[in-house]
Amino acid sequence: MTAEWRRTNGFQAPLHTLQVVSWIVFGLDVLLFAAIALPLLGPPPARAAAAALFGASVLGLALFTAMTTRCDPADAALR
Repeated sequence: MTAEWRRTNGFQAPLHTLQVVSWIVFGLDVLLFAAIALPLLGPPPARAAAAALFGASVLGLALFTAMTTRCDPADAALR
């Protein structure tokens, strides 16, 4: 039986089209929120608090997304 090629993580080429599209949509979402929603939030302290919370959530999401994309989800018996 010949060994079939398997990905060991989600960053291996070729990247899936939906994977790349999701990165673009996420980036656009962050930019649009910063450009449109933040300026509409009342006084500067409210904007600063919202920007800090949103920035922390974006960084956390990006970090955990990279961690899960980098891991190998395959069963050890399949390797």
